[in-house]
Amino acid sequence: MNDHWLSALLLPPGLNLVLVLAAWIVWKSQRRMGRFLLVLSATSLYVFSTPSIESTLRSMQAEIPPLTLKEIRQLKVTEAESALTTIVVVGAGRKNKAEEYEFTDTVNNQTLEYLRYAAFLSQSTGLPLIAAASPANDGTTPEQVLMNKVLTDEFQVPVTQLFSFEELTQFLQTQNLEEQTFILVAKVEHCEALSKLPSSPSLSIRCSFPKPQIAPAKWPYLPNAQSLLNNTRLLQQWIGL
Repeated sequence: MNDHWLSALLLPPGLNLVLVLAAWIVWKSQRRMGRFLLVLSATSLYVFSTPSIESTLRSMQAEIPPLTLKEIRQLKVTEAESALTTIVVVGAGRKNKAEEYEFTDTVNNQTLEYLRYAAFLSQSTGLPLIAAASPANDGTTPEQVLMNKVLTDEFQVPVTQLFSFEELTQFLQTQNLEEQTFILVAKVEHCEALSKLPSSPSLSIRCSFPKPQIAPAKWPYLPNAQSLLNNTRLLQQWIGL
């Protein structure tokens, strides 16, 4: 079972459907258990649809303060050579056979957000850009190739190198240039994993990513679709799917 199906079953609202199906299966033989599963399904769907739990989940994430554009510009100025600082954007998913693009593969909304921000940073600073993503195991076009197409065709930003995530990991571990810095535009868990890589003392891995949209807290216990989407993404990052 791939990560897509696993996350669909383990995270809301798919998780809630699984609980309802489980309740239906055991209803005749264990009615009390069936009622419990139905209540659990309804309660968890409500909880994960509220802005209040979104704030809690965000506070549980690893605290990795992202670099601002001003800090990146200052970093470029203080480097002996600007070529030693590179922006690395890591993909967050894809859309296969997107109907709106004549059934061609493209990046998903979260990856598009990262690409837009990475392109903005590269255009604003003149720093080179690398694209990386998880490998495609089903024979489809690699996600980093799709990312390159969006960056070059839609944002007019050249990409210097393309890597799978595993290739990027190996690449970063073999860099021995003096005072080299890589600025990651990626999910929090990717930033955390790559920042902990054993590497040369002269290598610095920093993070910069767009701030997520926070659901309005005027009615923190009123469920809404945006909070359900945000909470599902936060849970997905938290469990590493």
